[in-house]
Formats: sequence, structure tokens, C-alpha cells
Amino acid sequence: MFNPALWVRGSLLRRLVGPSFLLSMMVVVLVGGLSYYNVRKALLDHSYVQLKSSLDQHEAELKRWISDQKQYFVFLSRVPFFREHVADMLYYERSHHYYKEGYKALSEFLFSYNKIIPGVREIMFLSGKDGRVLISTHRENEGTSRAEYPFFAKGKEDMFVQGVYAWKDTGEPAISVVKPLRGASGTYQGVLVVHLDLDRMAEVVFGNSGLGYAGETYIVDRRNRMVRASQPGHPEFLQEAHSEGIRLAVKGRQGVGLYENYAGVHVVGAYRWLPELKVALLAEISQEEVLFEAREFGLLISAIGLFLSGLLYLAILFVSQRIANPLRELSQATLRVAEGDLSATINVRNEDEVGLLAESFNRMVARLNELYGKQQASLTYFSTVFQLSPNAIAVQDFKTGVFTATNESFNKLFGYAADEVIGRSAEKVNISGSKMAHLKMMAALRKNNVVQRKELEFRRRDGSTFSGMLSSRLISLDGMTHAITVFWDMTEQLRAEEELRNSKERLQLLIDRMPIGFIAWNSRFEVVLWNPAAQEIFGFTSSEALGRHANDLLVPEEVLPQVEIVYQRLLNGDSTAHSENANITKDGRTIMCDWYNTPLRDQAGNTIGAVSMVRDITQRKATEEELERYHRHLEELVSERTRQLEEAQSELLEKERLAVLGQLTATVSHELRNPLGTIANAIFSVRNTARKEQMENIEKALVLAERNVYRCDNIISELLDFSRSHELIREPLELSRWLVGLLEEQRFPREIDVQLDLPAGFVVRADKERLRRAVINVLDNAVQAIAENPQRKGRLAIDLRREEQRIGIVMSDNGPGIPAEVHHRIFEPLFSTKGFGVGLGMAVVKNIVEDHGGRVSVDSVPGEGSTVTLWIPAGEQEAQTDGPCSDN
Repeated sequence: MFNPALWVRGSLLRRLVGPSFLLSMMVVVLVGGLSYYNVRKALLDHSYVQLKSSLDQHEAELKRWISDQKQYFVFLSRVPFFREHVADMLYYERSHHYYKEGYKALSEFLFSYNKIIPGVREIMFLSGKDGRVLISTHRENEGTSRAEYPFFAKGKEDMFVQGVYAWKDTGEPAISVVKPLRGASGTYQGVLVVHLDLDRMAEVVFGNSGLGYAGETYIVDRRNRMVRASQPGHPEFLQEAHSEGIRLAVKGRQGVGLYENYAGVHVVGAYRWLPELKVALLAEISQEEVLFEAREFGLLISAIGLFLSGLLYLAILFVSQRIANPLRELSQATLRVAEGDLSATINVRNEDEVGLLAESFNRMVARLNELYGKQQASLTYFSTVFQLSPNAIAVQDFKTGVFTATNESFNKLFGYAADEVIGRSAEKVNISGSKMAHLKMMAALRKNNVVQRKELEFRRRDGSTFSGMLSSRLISLDGMTHAITVFWDMTEQLRAEEELRNSKERLQLLIDRMPIGFIAWNSRFEVVLWNPAAQEIFGFTSSEALGRHANDLLVPEEVLPQVEIVYQRLLNGDSTAHSENANITKDGRTIMCDWYNTPLRDQAGNTIGAVSMVRDITQRKATEEELERYHRHLEELVSERTRQLEEAQSELLEKERLAVLGQLTATVSHELRNPLGTIANAIFSVRNTARKEQMENIEKALVLAERNVYRCDNIISELLDFSRSHELIREPLELSRWLVGLLEEQRFPREIDVQLDLPAGFVVRADKERLRRAVINVLDNAVQAIAENPQRKGRLAIDLRREEQRIGIVMSDNGPGIPAEVHHRIFEPLFSTKGFGVGLGMAVVKNIVEDHGGRVSVDSVPGEGSTVTLWIPAGEQEAQTDGPCSDN
């Protein structure tokens, strides 16, 4: 039974061993606990870093994929061939041969483009008017409408990426890239849509993330629906997946933590929201897997501690028992060291001769252990490096050719086990594909002591051959010459080189067969690539163009400033630096060209040059200019004819309305004037019969009644005068003298400054009274307009002017002017902006002037005043007897 009192009061052996063992156990428990805590924290921190790195990698891959699709998409939308045929399909009817040719060409182009560019599910073009699919790589969708899809509305404005969403027709997850397509003049034509294949996104999410067997990455949309999961057996579109990480990620947050995932498993997770794709990306590892090593490490530390405590207990017990016989211990230790056991030590108890001997013995053994340990560590290090090297390495006795050592990479490369190679010569193992090539290599090694990167054919154990490379050097081991050789399998490298060569050939064929000019420039804008189409446009062969600067080769002096701006924009990375400018051909002709330019960047993002696609648009420009001239002329003809028709229709409607107004006025005037006469007589009777004291009370009312009876009578007279046709009594009229006499009869307010400029000699044939009525109506309107702004000094100007065969009576005022919204209605009968009158003044003026064969023009600036001009055909000019009249 355990009794601590025995450790205190017992024998010396117990007092030495007991407390030491108890202390060692406490240390074991403390070290084990701290180790588990630190290892657990370190593993969690490492897992957080690993998960974040996995998310960064997946997010970067997804963004790079989306960016690549955008660049392909932008390139497609800028191809002139595509834009021209889209314009044909929008402009012509489906039955037109231009529409059919455009549809056929675009179908072939889009299908070939869809095959070349990976990751594209469908390409379609939607009409900007109604969202109808005009053309698609899935022909069953042509003619259907996509107007209700969100990407149609948002794609009208700018390039738009609609993140992961459920396709309405199939419910499958989808991503769409949308871009508005505009014509050469900038007019909106429609929307170009590319539906992306999500297999690439699945590859990114499913790719090896280094999260272990219990780790997974998956994507969840904003409705908590799982889009993809990286472990086999998970559904591709799981409804209502919930966890703490999913909840925080869908809210737009990002972070790491410990929580229970959607399957109820306790995990270490990292999450973030990808706003461009509108999805949440999560990476999770089972807590059991992450903390497995911590538990194992804690148990291991505890076991080691217990083991060491036991050893300590035994050591103390052992030392205590040997205190009485140190010499025997030294003798036994010496024998053990002599037999190769360097673990033997002696406890130094005293400082006498035996103690000094024991101490010297211990130092000797420690030194031997140090030297032996370094030797063993060096051997272990080099053996590990040799065996784990990724390169296949073999060591041979150069004289006999026998393999003395091979590493794991060598055995794996050639398919042999180590015991099948070591101890056998190279001829028996037979790894050389050509015996003659092997002999030449050995001769070169014997001569030069080294062979560097020699390409040879090698043979595997199963008889298959492969192309490889070796480097070998002669070295001396244990006094004998050995050859150490490193082997490389070149199969994958050669295959990659062949694929790269084929890719370059396909690209060169595509550039050579392009129907438009394709030119590549370096950063100094010197030609580095020139295709046959460019030669056809400019006349220079590829050998004549390569190495020459664009300014020396193609650009006229007058457009150099414009082109220099394009150069600078390209060097700054502007992918929209396109232009239309004049260029010079080899034979000296000046042509107009359409340039589509794209900067080239290296992996660091620095601009290293540019590529340009160019078309000769000289003929097109000429055709467009001619069509524009025809278009403008046609518009002028249509506008003039429309105006004439509108005027004729307006005049016809006006005449019909005036005829009805005349009939109505003749009837109403008779019915109104009789009551008005009765009212006037009644007023007169009241005035004569009323007593004086009564008149004081009713005089004001009688005056008001008489004034309104007079006003109603004038309105009836104006209506009758307007509705009746008048036969003009024409006679020669010298306007200067006639206007002076007319103005002398008028009484203008004193605050109005009347200015006259009436040259003599202007004669017309006119009806004096009718023309007098027109002039007075205009003057009355001017005086009333000036009175509306009493703070301003009134000004009324009257002058005469002559234009060809007509004479104008010009009357200007500085009143408030005519508002723009009513300017077109001033000649309408019964229309007035004043609170009195019937609105016939300007209509009467128009009728009188037009009866004389003239017309009325009105110019007005709101806030500054109005000018009315009565244009009358000129009559016979009389001799000028008086000078011009100019008065204020």
C-alpha cells in the first residue's frame, strides 16, 4: 500500500527514491498537459492558416477564371466581323439575304469560338428592343425571349456578371457574363450573353486543397443552398444547408472558427463571401482529424514521461545500491565501454582518487558518445538525402560496372527493387536502350571524368523504353573509382514541348488566315508580327515591315499627335485605345483604317507591347458619307413635305372652326344685343328718375353696369368683325406718312418711350382701315405687355424695313415677352393670356395681313420683350418728297 510517511522516516534508499519519483510524476503530468495545450493551439492555428490558404487559392482560381472569361468575352464583342453581321441582322428583315448571310456567318463563327474557348456553355445575342434571342449556339433557344431575366436589364448599361443563380428552365446553377453591344455610332443594339459552364468552377472547388481525408470545400448561395460539395456523395444542389459558418458567410462576413457543420460534424472551418459570384465559399476539416495529433502527442509525452520516471526511479535505486562498491562499478563500466557500449556512466560520489577517476571516465565516455553521435547523424543525414532525392541516383563501381547503391527514385523510375539491382552490373540489369550509345557515354566519362545532361534512350524492367537524360561524375570511395549518376525522365517534358509547338502552329495558322490585319508591336511600337492580311492592306511584306516603327511605316505626319496619344494609352494598359485614322500604303496612297488595339502584359502586369487588328475602311467611309448625304437630303424633303401637310391640315381645320364660329356669332350676337339694349335703357331710366340722395348710393353700381354693357357690346362687335369676310379697298399707301398720322391719334402712357424710324418711300397697296386695325391691335398688346412690369422704363420702337419685294412694319417692346410654351398659340382665335378680352386681337391681325398677301412674324425672348413684324407686298414706289422720319 502507498504510504508517504515511509518516504520521510524510512531508509535512506526510500528517502532518495520516493520524493524523486513523486516529483518526476508531477513533472510528467504538467509537461503532458502543457504539451497537449500547446500542440492543440498550434494545430488549430496551423489549420486556420491552411483553411485560409485553401480559400485564397480557390477564390483566386475562381476570380482568374471569371477574369479570363471576361477577356474572351470582350475580345468577342470587339471583333469587327461579329459587329458587322449583328448590324445586318438588326437592320434587315429575316427574309432578306443580308440577314441570312449574317446569320449563317455568325452561327459558324460562334460555334467555332465556342469550341476553341473552354468553359463556355452557350453564347447568345438578345435584341435590345424586346430581349428576343436572335442567335444562339443552342438553336432551340433562338426566338425565345429573355426579357424577364435580370441580366437583360442590367446588361444594357455595362458589362455585368450575374453570379451563381438557379436557371429558370432547368433549376441548374449557372453564371452569366453580359455586355451591351453598340454600333459604330454608339447606338445601343442589344445584349451579348455568355452562359458559363460550371465544370471549371467545380474543378476549382473539387481540386486538391490539402485538407486531408476529412476536409472539404463547398459553395453556398445567398439562400443557403449548397451549389457544389467537394466530397463524393454530396448532393450538387442541397436545399437549406445550415451551420454557423454558412450563416456568417451569407451575411457577407469572413473568418475562421470551431462549429458544427451542416451534417452535424464538429469541424474547424473558414468562410468568406464572394460578392462578384454572389456565393459563400467554405473550407472545413473535421476537428477529430485536426486534434488527433494533439491527443496522440499528449499520450506520447505522458508515456515517455512515465517511462523516463521509471528509468529515473531505477537509476536512483541503482545508484543507491552501488554506493558501497564504486570500484566494481568502474570495472564493469570499463568492460562495457571496451565492448562498445558507450552508455555506461559512473556516479561521482567523492572528490578522492576514485571520484577523479570516475569523473575522467565519464568525460571520456561522453566525448566518445559525441563523436559517435555526429558520425551516425552524418551517415543518417546523407543516407536520407540520397534515398529521398526526387532525382534517380545510382552509384557504380566504374571498373566492373556493378551497382553499389541506388535510391528509391531510381528503383521507381526503372521498375526494379533495390536487391534486384545492387550487386549486379549494368549489362545484366540492362537499363540502356542502346548499347552503342551507352558505350560512347562511358568512353566520354572515362576521358573527361564528367558527363553533363546527356540525352539517351532507357529501358525499364517491363521492357518499355523512354527518353531520358543523365549526368555522371567519377568519384573515389574507399580508394576505388566509382561513378555517381543522376537520371531524369524526359517523357513529360518532351510531350509538353510538342504540345507547345503544336499550339504555336495553330495560333500562327489562325493569325495567317484572319480576314483582317493582325500586327504585334513591342514596347517601342516596332513591328514583331505581320500577317498576310496586313500585307494586303498596306502592301508591305512581312520582311519589309518587321523591326520598323509604326510612325516610319504607316502613319502620316498630320495624324502623328493623335497616334501618339493611342501609344501612350496602350503603354498605360488601356484596353479601349481604339482609333480610326489615316494611314499610308507602300505605294503612297492614303487610306482610312479602323484599329482595335489591346495591350500585352507580362506575368507581373507590366505592359510589354500591344496587338492590333486593322481593317481598310476607306470604301466604307466613302459609302457612309454618301449615304449620310442622301439621308440628310431625304430628311429635308420629308420634313418640308410634312410641314406643308401640317400647315394645310391646320389651315383647313381653322377654316372649318371659323365657319362654325361665324354662324354661332351671328346667332348669339342678335340674341345678346337685345337684352343688352334693354339693360342700357333700364340704367338710363334709373339714372333719370332717381333722386339725388339715391344716386349717391347707386352711382358706382350704375357706372360699373354701363361699363360691362359697353364691354359686352365690343366683344360682340369683335366676334362679328372676325367672323365676317371683308372686301379690301386697296389703294397706294405711303407707309411713313400714314404711320405718323396714325400714331398722332394714339395716346400712349407718359412712362413709355416711343421711338420711330420710318424712312420715306415705302409704298404698298392696302386697305387703310383694315391695316389700321391690325397695327392698333399690335400696339395695344405692346402697351399692355409693358404695363405688366412697372419697375422697368417702357420702350416701344416702330420702324420700317424692306426685304426684296415686301415691306415690314416692325413694332418692338421691352415687356415680359411671350412664354415659349404658348408662343405657337398666339394666333389661335379665343386664346388669351390676359384676364380680359376674347383673344381675337392677334387672330384679326393675322387675317388682315394674310388678306393683303403678306404674313406676320413674331420673335420673343422671355424677360426681354417681343417684336411683331407685319410683312406687306411692296406696291409702286412713289417719288421721295420728304426725308425719313425719326423721332422719339
